[in-house]
Amino acid sequence: MLKMQHSSRHSPGSRFVRWFAALGLATGICQTTHGAAGQIDLPPNVRLRLEAQVSAFSTFHAEYTETLKGDRVPEWYVSPLQYSLALNGKKFYLRTHGSYRDPSGSRFSATHEDAFDGRYFYYGDPDQDAKDQKAAMLRIHAPDMETDPQRATLVFSRYPEAAGFYLPQTIGEFASMQGIQSLVLVYEKQSEATTIDIREGLLRVSLRIPDPLIVRAQEIDLARRRKDLMRTKNGKEWAEQELRKLRETRALPPVRTVTFLLDPARGYAVVERTDRSSNGNMFVQVQCEDWQHFEAADIWLPGRCVEVYYADRLSMTEFSDKPVLTATYKVTRVQFQPPRDTSYALDYSDKPGSYLFDRTSSEAQKMPDHELVYRVSADGAKLRQQTHKVRPQMRVKQALLLFLVINVVAVGGYIAFKRKRQMTHEPRQP
Repeated sequence: MLKMQHSSRHSPGSRFVRWFAALGLATGICQTTHGAAGQIDLPPNVRLRLEAQVSAFSTFHAEYTETLKGDRVPEWYVSPLQYSLALNGKKFYLRTHGSYRDPSGSRFSATHEDAFDGRYFYYGDPDQDAKDQKAAMLRIHAPDMETDPQRATLVFSRYPEAAGFYLPQTIGEFASMQGIQSLVLVYEKQSEATTIDIREGLLRVSLRIPDPLIVRAQEIDLARRRKDLMRTKNGKEWAEQELRKLRETRALPPVRTVTFLLDPARGYAVVERTDRSSNGNMFVQVQCEDWQHFEAADIWLPGRCVEVYYADRLSMTEFSDKPVLTATYKVTRVQFQPPRDTSYALDYSDKPGSYLFDRTSSEAQKMPDHELVYRVSADGAKLRQQTHKVRPQMRVKQALLLFLVINVVAVGGYIAFKRKRQMTHEPRQP
């Protein structure tokens, strides 16, 4: 563990640093060149610091928790989720563990794994129980294979985005994985209008970008989505309600305004962020606190981030004037090197009875479900299976799948995978 220095947002010792930094920054802004109408470039010194932050993450490991509160806390939620994130260049690993509640009210614990080895993406549920006929399952994707409909499956790292950093958010986006990036710089490239000013010694950067939720919703095949929803056990009324939300989201202007507050005293780390819809509705407010300075990496990171939502997390409809959901992330461990035992290429061949869904080969492309199915034998061999014979063997297994289906705006491909696992219920929306 690296040595840390703790600091609150308003620490007295940093006020003069902020004042002088802001004074120099104001001069820098006046010297920048303007781009398109209504747009201004980031000052060079700010850009350099944001790029320096990214370089510190070439190797990285963090453990953190997520706590949910509010009127729209999903029904499956029981207690804080636990995350373990490891990065090594373009390689990625994320483990999520938690306690969940199924539609009958029963509670259970489950672990989910996401990994990327630089070429293939692995989507796994390692838990298995022979007595309960629960098998481990692993899905392997080629993120650059555009024929795979499940490339739209969402991947939630959560804390990095709250702290001002960007990681791919769908399996398909891992095709261009460059390691962790500055969220400010990623959005700046997408922005059609950027404005910059100074507020109380903090740099305020406002960008108008394509709204990722709406863009993904517009890419969904409505006919296929309806077919997927009608195959669940929640009934026609629920399915029609979900389709209505999807249509409403697709009809919205795909524009979002994101405003960052950057702190010069902390290397222009993101201390606050707000996202608003095209008509000005507040979507989410993010506050970063409990700052820690990691001396060896020369980077400031928040030990606590709070997201306050005014609409469902994955939907830009049904806004409220009051907060409807609060997500709090607390960091418990940070290292600028991944654990030695981290595997970026998941392999469940040591789990007899587990299933492997290979979606990477040319042969898989020709299959109706775009995959080849194997089952691990007692001696570790992978035995080819017939898909129609596999489905009846799958038991209800709800792990992190419940988490990903909340307000399923952009996971049409994911539903198809869930059907293979014979989910007897899909969580109702809170």
